[in-house]
Amino acid sequence: GGLHVRSTGPGSTLSRLSIYFDPMDADFESSEDGNIHYYASLLSKKLYPLGSIPTEALTLCLDENFHTYMLGDNLHYVGDSFVEGVSNILLGIHGKVLNERTLEWY
Repeated sequence: GGLHVRSTGPGSTLSRLSIYFDPMDADFESSEDGNIHYYASLLSKKLYPLGSIPTEALTLCLDENFHTYMLGDNLHYVGDSFVEGVSNILLGIHGKVLNERTLEWY
């Protein structure tokens, strides 16, 4: 099992999100066909799954510099560190989204 951290209600810029910490739950995304592999190749970085945001079907990941991301249909950069990223998710603070064509964050 994993650790479920719940957060509900309005956030600063979007709804607060709950996190389910379980790397094994998110591990299927690490396959060559998964989002982790795809976004890691776009960023030229290794990404490591930590868990998921179940209500939004997102995967929570870190890179080798501990930058925090949410992966789904888009790549969301949510923090410069693990603590900042998790805090932003739980408090409903919007991060940056990667434009996959230009590789710029907006």
